[in-house]
Amino acid sequence: MVRRFRSKVIAGLLGLVAGVFGAHRAYLGQRFAWLYPVLALPLLGHALREPVWWRESSAFALGLLLVVAWLETILIALMPVERWDARFNAGQTRQSQPSVWSVVTAIIALMIGTIVLMTVMALAFETWFEQYHGLR
Repeated sequence: MVRRFRSKVIAGLLGLVAGVFGAHRAYLGQRFAWLYPVLALPLLGHALREPVWWRESSAFALGLLLVVAWLETILIALMPVERWDARFNAGQTRQSQPSVWSVVTAIIALMIGTIVLMTVMALAFETWFEQYHGLR
């Protein structure tokens, strides 16, 4: 079976844009790529049924799944090209080249992931204090 060449930049961009649905894992042919959409789609559907969807526990879980996908994106983007080729392009005649776009993808994923994680934590703590400590 001939494996196709896998680009680090494309994998990083897929993780950045559709990582919550496992697009980066599917592109890389990794096992359990199906787990992301199985988790994300019901969480998204449950959260969007409510008018204040961002306060739902399913929205918090979806936010954490986003953070996990973006952490994987950062790891993909910053992986050395030698290690990348050994892992995902073994036996290929074409080799990956270092690219500034991998680093840009990692920076964007880090910034967005930090914002999402801080938002999820702030809303979770606010909800917890309101419900269990009667603040409001």
